[in-house]
Amino acid sequence: MADGSFREDLYYRLDVIPIRLPPLRLRTGDIPLLVKHFLEKFSQDGGKAVPVLTSQAMHVLLGHEWRGNVRELENLMERVVTFSAGTPVSDDDIRGWLHRVLSPQQQGVPTDLPEDGLDLEGLINGIEKDLLVKALERTMWVKKKAARLLKLNTRSFRYRLEKYAIKGGRD
Repeated sequence: MADGSFREDLYYRLDVIPIRLPPLRLRTGDIPLLVKHFLEKFSQDGGKAVPVLTSQAMHVLLGHEWRGNVRELENLMERVVTFSAGTPVSDDDIRGWLHRVLSPQQQGVPTDLPEDGLDLEGLINGIEKDLLVKALERTMWVKKKAARLLKLNTRSFRYRLEKYAIKGGRD
């Protein structure tokens, strides 16, 4: 309102009953309930069986920072229902479907070579996996389109998905 980008009268129309809700990362007890709700909702909408998550998968969900709050969790559960293959959803599945948008500094990409060296292979693998997931997300998890986006042939793209245990998607 102060800089004029939001109308003051509209603010007061919307500010009838203010609700203060801590971010999801501070309400980890809500995560299992929300997971159950979203899995049931998307399964019913899609006419699919409700996927079962392993305890390790739930542990990954509880440890995630949820920068996108409940909407991020909801989107992830929609991916789980869409791409799960009828077997229990593992922690690796969840990690493959979680999308993190990080700057190069947050990813640990050094701008200079540290004196004690670095794990170049681990660094490259991390970048490669993130780019594979981002390409899949941008193409609505259509593998051929994602491969084209990364200028990889289908065989090479599939090899990389297998290498990083990224599951889901369609041809």
